[in-house]
Amino acid sequence: YNQKRYSNKSPNHDVYEFSSLTVRSGASLFLFSYDGNGSANNGRGLQDYGVRIIVDEDFEIEAGGLATSNGRGYARGVGPGTGCGAGHGGYGVSVSSQGVPYGSVKEPVTMGSGGCSRDYFGNWSYGGEGGGAVRLNVGGVLRVDGSLTADGGPGTNNLTQGAVGAGGSLWLSADRIDGSGLISANGGSRAGAVGSGGGRIAIYENSRGSFPITNKSNIQAFGGGGGSFGGAGTIYIDADGQSGGNGDLWINNNNRNTEAAGVPYDAVNPVQQFNKIYLKEYGHLQIMGLDSTLVITDEEGLEGDTTVPRLEPQGLISLPERFVVDRVNLDIIGDIEGAGDLEIGNGDEPAAVTLYAYTQKRYTAKSPNHDVHILESLIVRDKSVLNLVSYDGNGTYMNASSLSDYGVTLTLGRDFTVETGGVVTTNGRGYARGVGPGTGCGAGHGGYG
Repeated sequence: YNQKRYSNKSPNHDVYEFSSLTVRSGASLFLFSYDGNGSANNGRGLQDYGVRIIVDEDFEIEAGGLATSNGRGYARGVGPGTGCGAGHGGYGVSVSSQGVPYGSVKEPVTMGSGGCSRDYFGNWSYGGEGGGAVRLNVGGVLRVDGSLTADGGPGTNNLTQGAVGAGGSLWLSADRIDGSGLISANGGSRAGAVGSGGGRIAIYENSRGSFPITNKSNIQAFGGGGGSFGGAGTIYIDADGQSGGNGDLWINNNNRNTEAAGVPYDAVNPVQQFNKIYLKEYGHLQIMGLDSTLVITDEEGLEGDTTVPRLEPQGLISLPERFVVDRVNLDIIGDIEGAGDLEIGNGDEPAAVTLYAYTQKRYTAKSPNHDVHILESLIVRDKSVLNLVSYDGNGTYMNASSLSDYGVTLTLGRDFTVETGGVVTTNGRGYARGVGPGTGCGAGHGGYG
């Protein structure tokens, strides 16, 4: 936005068109987003927008060249996800107020929120600005040997508990993407700072190029910070012209075990569908909203690593008839459908699934049978765990028969196999300390305390 372009080209004043575009080594292209009124208009930021660049042929960023929207999003202390720290693609760290995720995974156009800080006089002064929002439509090849970035800003003072800015958005479409440079929407970085979330990246290629789009050295949406770190952002990849927007989702938080990335609930598009989800290096992920639906279409479409990242669907998760949970902790705090034949683990490295006797989603949809989980078959492989969580109806107990308190019921049509080294447990998942019909010093159940 500038007043001249707004006067001459509105409503397309944010769009720049070129036949071809090259950023030479040592040169920089700065991309400024626009905050419509100095604050977040609402959660969707309807008057706030980034830069859109349309290139008919090729767009090249040479090695040593830079195209950047770092710190060009929401100002410090401003945005739908502002907080200590700020959120966008991932949660900010919760210090005094936690910034939450917002924006689209597949069509990211939202700017990163600014981090908060107060000086000794109560002024918002030292937080980092959020990353800007950039959309590229390239008719030919997008070649990135330099850097294409929309990182959050660092803030300005190491002596305060200020939060860095959250990462911004990069929505990239090209016939193919080549090169070996860096594409990033990280949260900002500053020593001692409070952590803010990473941003959002979406990549669309008609044919698979040479750019290593699954290598964390080349594509990043890490949570930012310094003293603490926010949750990772989201990276959506639709390569080789995958149909129907059914691409892959990658979450990687660079081995920082902290907050989760978030997929916000969208009432217009409540179903989020992916071919596969890859959770790497403590890349935890939460699917937000009781009315949300997560669909994974590949039967081996949930892959983690040795950090066993956590996937938390608050709503419904819909899986193929056979489904393998591979090196991920699938914590079903909502509900599950499909996955008649469920396999936990690959036999070599750990995985986990947690089923609850009560969740708000299951109670709403399936009461009075919300404690019953029905599967065709279930395998718990070596080194893996099935956690079964009972329910204490009101934090105490109703009477000796505990009518409102119950455990998990598993109903299987065929086989239930727990391999050597596999674990099925409800240890410590009953009444809380000091609670229950037999509470005391010590407590009783099958025997006296």
